[in-house]
Amino acid sequence: MTRKVTYGQAFNEAVRQEMAADDTVFCAGEDIGAFGGVFHTYAGLQAEFGERRVVDTPISEQAIIGLGVGAAATGLRPIVDIMFMDFICAPENAADLVGGVNVAAKDAQVMRAMLDMSTTAQIKDSLVLGREVLGRLDRVGDLHKREVEQAGFAVLKAPDIPSILIETAFISNPSDERRLRDAAHQQRLAEAIHAGVRSYFYEKPPPGTKLAAIVAARQGGSVAPQTLAER
Repeated sequence: MTRKVTYGQAFNEAVRQEMAADDTVFCAGEDIGAFGGVFHTYAGLQAEFGERRVVDTPISEQAIIGLGVGAAATGLRPIVDIMFMDFICAPENAADLVGGVNVAAKDAQVMRAMLDMSTTAQIKDSLVLGREVLGRLDRVGDLHKREVEQAGFAVLKAPDIPSILIETAFISNPSDERRLRDAAHQQRLAEAIHAGVRSYFYEKPPPGTKLAAIVAARQGGSVAPQTLAER
């Protein structure tokens, strides 16, 4: 039987389903607890699952994302909520320190040239990484776009590491939204992204890292015994 619900209701039901099925799933964000979120997409979840699993956070988007990354690294399954995307993009893009270069210095033209030079190689590497990941995602399902696109966010322009922003689906597309709720599809997406990132870094390991030493050793390079243990 077909049932018509709003996107907010669908999201709420999907989160409730995952939290009931898996104790490692938790939510964190601004005003998502008793208030239920600015659009009430978390309504009733804190009352059902408690404050330890539906966490009201301080007003700090960077901290919320950091919390999610750290929790995921330990095996938990965080759902982090950013109230409005403008809140995270605006401060990052407006920051004086962009890509490791202080663009608030007196000679703006010189600083802009330095920033451009420092990010050119990173952007090139990011495109290579993006193509690796996109190629793996193509095996999971149909792609909306088959070429890597570039975004202007400052957080994607750090000169010391390639950066990519992955859109796994469009929640405005009912078919995409339905697949995102499927645990097996989530696992396939995660494995595809992991395979792409792993392939890229094995091809271009960062100098001076443990991975670089492993790759050099496999290629018959000379690696001191203590290198792998120390790094």
